[in-house]
Amino acid sequence: MDKTEVAICEIQAVTAYGSGIEQLVDGIYSGKTAVNKNNNLPYTDFPCASVDGLDDSSPRVFQLLERLRLLDIKLPAESPVLLALTIGAVELIEMKLTNNCQGAETSHIAALISLVKKLWGNRKIYVISAACASSASAVAQASSMILHHELKSAIIISCDAVSEFIISGFTSIGALDEKGARPFDANRKGMSLGEAAGIMLLSEKKYAEAGQFPVQGTLRGWRMNCDAFHVTSPDLSGTPLANAAVAALNMANLKPDDISFAVAHGTGTFYNDKMEGEALKRIFPKRLPVFSIKGGSGHTVAPSGMLQLAVALHAKKRGMIPGNINLSHPMEGFEAWVASEPKPINSGMFLSLNSGFGGINCALVIDTA
Repeated sequence: MDKTEVAICEIQAVTAYGSGIEQLVDGIYSGKTAVNKNNNLPYTDFPCASVDGLDDSSPRVFQLLERLRLLDIKLPAESPVLLALTIGAVELIEMKLTNNCQGAETSHIAALISLVKKLWGNRKIYVISAACASSASAVAQASSMILHHELKSAIIISCDAVSEFIISGFTSIGALDEKGARPFDANRKGMSLGEAAGIMLLSEKKYAEAGQFPVQGTLRGWRMNCDAFHVTSPDLSGTPLANAAVAALNMANLKPDDISFAVAHGTGTFYNDKMEGEALKRIFPKRLPVFSIKGGSGHTVAPSGMLQLAVALHAKKRGMIPGNINLSHPMEGFEAWVASEPKPINSGMFLSLNSGFGGINCALVIDTA
């Protein structure tokens, strides 16, 4: 019987909390939000979680990646990159239209791939684009490739920046909250956008141990599906997301009672949080501690799944999950599941959920080392 295990090794990120994964984790556990209206973005009055120090000299996503490269992370020389994106470097198109930016005539995806190769070496690149579930889907894809011995290890890089394009898109569908995102709150009105870049190393566990790569956790199960319900709205019954989570649990040979907590997509929109709440109640007949990081980090779109996974990996060491930032009045029927204060947990086995436009759902089951 194949006993290949997929290990989560190192993770690093640049977020509105600062450079380094510790800044993100400490920020979320502090209960303080990085979302604010003083974001120096001329094209929006909505509060965002923007990264300090970025300018208009080049696409913000390029600057995020350049900052990410400065962070220390050990990587195998032969590992390919799964580049998880939503809109890529669409700012290049904006710059071409407004400033005739040098290089803007190049495909923005090609330009982004070129930069990744420049920063992390001439590695093979796989582009994964699955809307807001992009980085989580990249984790699932890389894990499958490792499980089936197509790869020994894989690097996942994910990035998205706040731009006029993305602000305009979410504004047009009324998905932004002028007071800031309040995931799972009864009075939630929408999300807050954020920006980030993250990098993660996944590896066959034996290979990681032999190469002296740190192991933070193990991917026990994963599953993706698509509900094909609506372009931007999820199936409010929660059934497709619940099906993905149950399939991931089955792959892991685990029962719902084996899960200590869930880290949710939790965007703060009416539809997402209602759907996700219904899905979780379908999977777990008993109450389960649940948290979302988006009240603090904002919705960073493609990297959001990676970032929430990184925060959740610290829960076992801290003995608790963080509170849900900006939560005042939990939504009806979910009062016992979410809290504004940290809650104790009994193990490091957790479920991570993400969903995205087009109906994509992704569920990951992780056992913390």
